[in-house]
Amino acid sequence: MDMSNLKLKQHLLMDYLSKVGYCANKQRSIEKCIELVLIKGSSSNITTYEDLFFQEVQEQGLTPESYRFKSLRRSLGQLKNFDLYGKYPDGNYTGFIYVTNGFDNLNDYYKSLAIYHLENGMCTGKRKNTVRIEYLCAILFYKHFQDNGAEVLEEATPKMICSFFHDGIKQIRGIGYLGHIRALMKILRLREPKQAEQADYILNFLPNIPKAYKNFEFLSKDESDCIRKYLENPDNTLSLKERTIGWLLYFYGLRGSDITAMRFDNIDWRKDIITLIQSKTDYPLTLPLNAVTGNSLFDYITTERAESDINTIFIPSKNPHTPYKKIAHIVMKIFKCAHVRDKGGCKGVRLFRHHFVTYLLSCGVECSVVSSLTGHMSPESLKFYADADHEHLKECALDISSYTVPFNLFDI
Repeated sequence: MDMSNLKLKQHLLMDYLSKVGYCANKQRSIEKCIELVLIKGSSSNITTYEDLFFQEVQEQGLTPESYRFKSLRRSLGQLKNFDLYGKYPDGNYTGFIYVTNGFDNLNDYYKSLAIYHLENGMCTGKRKNTVRIEYLCAILFYKHFQDNGAEVLEEATPKMICSFFHDGIKQIRGIGYLGHIRALMKILRLREPKQAEQADYILNFLPNIPKAYKNFEFLSKDESDCIRKYLENPDNTLSLKERTIGWLLYFYGLRGSDITAMRFDNIDWRKDIITLIQSKTDYPLTLPLNAVTGNSLFDYITTERAESDINTIFIPSKNPHTPYKKIAHIVMKIFKCAHVRDKGGCKGVRLFRHHFVTYLLSCGVECSVVSSLTGHMSPESLKFYADADHEHLKECALDISSYTVPFNLFDI
């Protein structure tokens, strides 16, 4: 393995990491990879970065799910791009050690069907991400047929179709997969008459899985008050970024994906409004920017946010040149520090959204107004929140005081 270029230019990479604000842990990770290459790269059985990676994985007993596996793959990939192509780390996927999604295990016939859906799935007006999910489901579905001996759709039996959802003892896939398979077959019907017949055959034998609705989790008034008091406390342990994200969740019930995708041009400081296109629905949403959230946003942007060429408002503190992806850890921190649900229970971004909707409904706000504030495309979406509107549900209760009931009935 030729290490001459890395020996000569390694200092340029380390200087770059320090200059653009990469955290000490990231710099140390790259530094360790440099040492690894310089020490073991001279071995006769190491001719590429890939050879070195797989040798380390085997020696250290790393699994693809482990953090160390992913960290080594990421850092070695960045080092390879710098050494061989002169590319500095920019937060984008390096393509090093590509992890297959199962597509490569399909035969050519099933590959063509999966690719057809990926290329034509948007013809019905679906979003690209939705089609991508259906494509991944198609890979699983066709791989299931292939593993059971059906090399083409004509060889698929009703038992094969049903066993994708039920293993004979329990249900292993639900209505979500069922919807994806139906969408898959409807697009396949457009390809040619012969495959339209095959698609209809599969549609006829898909199981009927009832849609189950669970009551939404929501924050009680006491829990909501605890979280608000913690966010208001100037001496709490939250960073400005964490506090700001907390306020966006608390006051607006925004989805996590919309918060992480929020850009500077989404904020109109003169008119005090937030405008964005929702990532889930592509539906526009306009919200008033209150003083608490606005001040917190301004403080974060002007005093804590590192310089970065990323256009989104929120960026990782450890790696400021990559987009922010998840806020779940911030939500968990808020719940933990506010001592909400210490004994267990649902904790997540959705709780804030559910609380936002149920609070507005309990205050008597009209459904059309609530829909406009949450960005729901249809007021029908609110009916799932009605079960948590206890104040109005009490008005529907029947008086049973005139009936004789056992004294211990309500102890059950």
